[in-house]
Amino acid sequence: VPLTATWVLTPAEFPAPRRMTAWFRDAAGTVYGPYADAILFDSHPPRGRVLRTGAQNGAATLALFGWDDNSGLAAMRVGTWGVVTRTAWQPFTVTVTHPYSGGVLYAQFRDRAGNVSPIYGTDGSDSSLTQRLYLPLVCHR
Repeated sequence: VPLTATWVLTPAEFPAPRRMTAWFRDAAGTVYGPYADAILFDSHPPRGRVLRTGAQNGAATLALFGWDDNSGLAAMRVGTWGVVTRTAWQPFTVTVTHPYSGGVLYAQFRDRAGNVSPIYGTDGSDSSLTQRLYLPLVCHR
């Protein structure tokens, strides 16, 4: 007798919370239930910002702002560019102290569904955005 059941969920089937119900029967034939819960398919990554609020003695204090509309924030990681994605995840907090020798520090967020945000920098950068500036061409004769 299986103790678990697996369903493959797709976003098309779960655009809104779906109520699931289950009953259980023991070896003696006694039925327990119904037990119910709502399932929400969360395919959206969290969003956030990171600000350096201070730096002294080789450490920076960062203020972290993160939000997720569905499953909620679970974890974060902080580091320099190229290192942040290799840094261990830690529980989300609103402030963190990190070693600092100048430059930009970055943060990334993960929600409870496992979705990962873009990388955000203390300079206001967002790795998911590409910004281009087009200047007018001026010819002087």
